[in-house]
Formats: sequence, C-alpha cells, structure tokens
Amino acid sequence: EFAILAPKSTYGNVMAESFKDELKRRHMDLVAEAYYEEGANDFTPEFMSLRNQLLARHLEKISIEKGTEIRGRVSRADSLKYLDSALAVGGLFMPGDAEDIVMLAPQTAFHRIRTQLLGSNGWHSQKVIKDGKQYVTNAIISTSFETDLSSNQWLEFKKAFKTKYNIDPDRVAALGYDAASLVVKVIKEVGDDPVKIGEALRRIQGFNGLSGNVSFDQDNGANTEASIFKISTSGFLRVQ
Repeated sequence: EFAILAPKSTYGNVMAESFKDELKRRHMDLVAEAYYEEGANDFTPEFMSLRNQLLARHLEKISIEKGTEIRGRVSRADSLKYLDSALAVGGLFMPGDAEDIVMLAPQTAFHRIRTQLLGSNGWHSQKVIKDGKQYVTNAIISTSFETDLSSNQWLEFKKAFKTKYNIDPDRVAALGYDAASLVVKVIKEVGDDPVKIGEALRRIQGFNGLSGNVSFDQDNGANTEASIFKISTSGFLRVQ
C-alpha cells in the first residue's frame, strides 16, 4: 500500500500519475493522496487529509476482520480516538524540490505517519541531507542527476557559471544547461521544425551531460538512465 504527497504543479502531477500507473501495473494499492502548493510553510491540511484517508483504510480493514459493515468515512469520534496514534503505510511518494522536502519530511514524523519515504530528483541536493537531518535518512529516491564533480566538464562549467552569476551552479543549472545543449544539438541536425525537433530529442541515446547521462524512452520521453539512491547521514548511496 502506498500514498502520494505531491506539489500542485505540472511536474508534481506528471510524477504522481506515473507513480499511480506503476502501482497499477504491479497490482499495488494507492490508499491516500494529497497535493500542496509549492513554497507553502504550513502543510497541516494535507497531512490531516492523508491521516484521514489512512485511518479510513485502517478502519475498513478492522471491519473486514470483524465481518461488520464497512464504513465509507471517518467520524469525528474515530478521529479523536486515533488522534495520537501512528498510522502506517508501506511507502509515501513525495516528488518535491529540496526546499519543500526539508519541511515535509519532519512533518511526516510529526503527524505520526509511519512509512518508507520515496522521492524523485528534487531530493538529490545537499540541502536535503543538511537540513532534513534524521528525517530523510533511509529515504529512497530515483534521479537521473549524477554529476561527476571532479570532471573537467563540470569544473569548467562551474568556473564559467560563477564568473557570470557569482554563485556556484546547482542541479537546476546543470539540467538547464543540458536541456539547452540538447535542443541546440538537434536544431543543428534537423532544423527548426518543432515536430522534427521533438522526434530527434526522443531518439537521444547516451548523451553525456553535466547532470549525467541521458537516454530518452521513445514512448514516454523519460530518461532511462535514472538511478536509485538511498539517503544516509553521509550522503547519497547508489543502490541500483
């Protein structure tokens, strides 16, 4: 059983729907979902929504075990009864950016939701480890961002970027640079016809960019070079 807590954005919706599709393909259950505004400071309504959905699922299981009628909604009495109880779900998928994750992860524990945290490439930031502390430890993320910080390519880019903007480049800068490089590359190859550009981009395989390798799935456009990492107190450990 899994739950989703995603931002109300195009990225959040795409990631959530992709996650749902994969659960359905594997015959797994989505038992709760909630969506938040990016950059918000208070996520209490979203976490209370998740808790109510998880509690409804918990009560449903109890009803089945007792052979009684299954109730469709959580009563106020039930909410109060389980107010201080931990509610468990196998995994909670949160495809947010680092700024939101460092607030969401602690609030997951605060709202007594016991789960395995799952994330996407927005988690792949030192900010998550530094500010998320013990709340993000053991989280598992999927990301295509795997820059070799010691490569000449990255060091040259970092120097040029800092000279121009007076700050060090981050994940977004590297991804933006790679995206622009790919577009320029295919325009040189096929011209400026939008349809041809799209087709050429989907055929990209083995592009060695600043943010890592890029090989697009021709059906859905996803980067098939994505890796799986586990977060530890010392950093990101590649597990697949």
